[in-house]
Amino acid sequence: FIQSLSKKAVQALSADQISTLTTTQKGYFSSAQLAALSSAAWGGFSGSDIATFSSSQIAGIGKEAITTFNPSKISSLTTSQFSYFSAPAVAAISGDQIAALSGAQLSSLLANARFYPGSPSELTGKAISGITATNVLGLSAANLQNISPKAISSLSTLAVKALTATQVAALTVDQVSNLTSAQYLAMSTTQKNAFSTSNHNYLEAKFAKALAVVHSDIVAKFGSPALAKTLTKEQVSLLNATDIAAVDGNIPNLPHSDRKSTRLNSSHTDISRMPSSA
Repeated sequence: FIQSLSKKAVQALSADQISTLTTTQKGYFSSAQLAALSSAAWGGFSGSDIATFSSSQIAGIGKEAITTFNPSKISSLTTSQFSYFSAPAVAAISGDQIAALSGAQLSSLLANARFYPGSPSELTGKAISGITATNVLGLSAANLQNISPKAISSLSTLAVKALTATQVAALTVDQVSNLTSAQYLAMSTTQKNAFSTSNHNYLEAKFAKALAVVHSDIVAKFGSPALAKTLTKEQVSLLNATDIAAVDGNIPNLPHSDRKSTRLNSSHTDISRMPSSA
């Protein structure tokens, strides 16, 4: 019965009509029929219904349909199904939907490259902004590299702070060049030290003014016993020996940096071009 419905008949189906069908019956819709459904009609499918769809049926979900999926519905899909979404559907996914995904689901979605193997995902910046500090940890180096360089700047600072040193080291040159000052300043010393020397020097030079403002603020607080106590170990690690020597003796129990590397305290290098390697 389902498979015999014409395109015109499918287009006329309502959500209420779809909802009266069993999950088995809904599974008989072809990819072409699913593509013909109105956006409103998709309200008749539950997440568990869609979780039974074949790869070809998943490919029939269009951009209008995907926008009707609430976070709960989209998170009901199996991990493998995310690799079969069409490019228009991937491009229509929202940040709220991304936030509801597990690390494995997000990985599958990011691996969904439609143009050629290894190409960046079509996920928009708004979608990337939904990546959380939890699901970002489920991304392998290769999947992290599938975030397009243009969209990487939309990654929230909370997600950036959660990145492991291995993930930071895996960022491509193009991704590094699109990081924002807020993202870089949110990184810990361990994360910054994970960059290659060329990438690190490039970012230090690019964000020299922003770093200088942060440094000045820390120095100002460092000069006050009351404010100095509010500084974190990461903030103190940004100070150089001259800063510390000036007031250190007057501030007992200061949380000094135990960092072995002094790379972050070196003077900024004037770099006018992108690093040659990540």
